[in-house]
Parts: sequence; C-alpha cells; structure tokens
Amino acid sequence: MAAAITERLHGDLARDGFSVDAVAARTRQDWDWACCFGKDALELCLNIEGRGEIRAAGRGAMFLPGTAGLYFQREAPLCGTRHAEERHLFVTVRWARPFIERTLGRQGGGLVPAARAWLTGRSATSAVGHVRDLSAAEHVLALHLRRPPLCEQALPIWYRAKVLELAANFLFVPPPAPETATTFDLADIARQAMSILAENPASPPPLHELARRVGASPFHLSRLFSKHVGMTMPKFIRKLRVERAAELLSSGSCNVTEAALDVGYSSLSHFSKAFCEVMGCCPCLYPSAHPRRKA
Repeated sequence: MAAAITERLHGDLARDGFSVDAVAARTRQDWDWACCFGKDALELCLNIEGRGEIRAAGRGAMFLPGTAGLYFQREAPLCGTRHAEERHLFVTVRWARPFIERTLGRQGGGLVPAARAWLTGRSATSAVGHVRDLSAAEHVLALHLRRPPLCEQALPIWYRAKVLELAANFLFVPPPAPETATTFDLADIARQAMSILAENPASPPPLHELARRVGASPFHLSRLFSKHVGMTMPKFIRKLRVERAAELLSSGSCNVTEAALDVGYSSLSHFSKAFCEVMGCCPCLYPSAHPRRKA
C-alpha cells in the first residue's frame, strides 16, 4: 500500500483542455501506479523522485528520478508500478485532444511517435513513449509547477504558458544537434547536482563533496548551478526542505515542530521564516489554507 496525496494544481480537461496534478507518495510495497492514469488524454509525467515503470502492448519504460515521458491510455489499460520503500514525487500534465488540435493542428507533423499516434488515432491501444532526462531548466519548472513563484491572479496565464512550453519541449521531435556542439553539457552538471540534493535535502552533502560527485570544482559548480537553475544552491535546498515540510503538514502526519526537525531545521524560528518566504504563509496556517485530497 502507499500513502499517496494527489493535488490538482491547475486546469480541467473538459473546461481548459489541460490539467496539471502533483502526486506525493511513500510506498511500503510495490504500488499500482495505474490508479493515477487518465483515459484518452495524452499524459506527461515529470518524475522528480522515486522509480516507476509503465508497460503497454509488450513495451515498457522506466521512469527514474529526474526523467520524463509521454503515455496515453485507451480501452486496454496501462500497467504501472511504483517501487517499494521509496518516496515518490511527480507532476502529471494532461492534454485533451481538442486543445492540442486547436493549438497544433490535426496532422501531427513533427510530433514524436507517441504524441502522433494519440493525436491521429492511428493506435487503438494504449502506449508509452520514450523517457528522457529532464534538463536543469525542466527540473526547476517541475518544482515551480507545484509552487508557482507568483501571485494567484497570474496563475491562469502562467500555467497555460508553461503547459504550452512543455508541449513544445516534449511533443516534438528535437532537431539534430549541430556538428559544432560538444557532448559535454554544462547544464547536465547542474541537473546532476539538483538530483543529488533532492535525495536528502534535510542533510545535503557539503559543496566540496557535491562538486567531487559531479566532476566540477566547487567554484565552477556554484556558478553553473546559479546560471542553469536560476537560484543559488542554498535557496534551492531551502525550497526543497520547505516543500517537503508542507507535504508533511498537509498530510496531518506531523505538527510544525516535527516537520521542521524532519526536514533538517533545528530552530523553529528559522524554519517559520523560511516557510513564510517560500510558501507565503506561516506553517501553522498552511494545512487549513491548502487542503489536500487523498488519492
């Protein structure tokens, strides 16, 4: 069984043509992930933490931390499994066919195979597409989808723009890399560092150890991280800690002091200040202001 919490972040398939959801779960045994899948919508999973697998028509795809991939479900259900004894955190974006047709047209020109098969209706069966690594910017976007860094009045415009950005990034076949491009992607260093920090934000490795693990100098890593992630490492760690504390508070499994200690704060005042800066309200008010629904 899994203690899972699903949060509707924005949108409604019937009304808006898209929806964005976040799922957080802790598994004691393998979890039937398929309970989170929709039907007839094209879905993109931005997998932040935990390992999962989707199988369809004899083809399987593994979602590791820091990866993303497309899939869709028709009459024949998809099979999905989340691994036991892990913390899982992922964001799911769903598109309805009318929305994609209005935005991209009906022919599917330039689309990746999974998106083209879904849009044109050439595949009557469920399918899962290629899974790839998230770039550093996409990883940050996945985190921001859960906690947007702007006022509530701007959210409808912001979410629509980000959903279209994700469609551009994941629904189309990427162009061939220019011959002058190197295989050494500096943004990948920042992405690796983000993944390592997300493993245990309550007790992150010191800068010199993190730099050694990603193969960069501490100074170089700090500059690359700020450039590609858009925030310093201390701010990124604080964001991860506070968001994890917010999940604990929403689930009702911890009080404020317990949540602060769980995410690595020894000072309740420092925790409350950080929480207010990231979430916009004090931790004691957060559960009532942001109710969650059980999956």
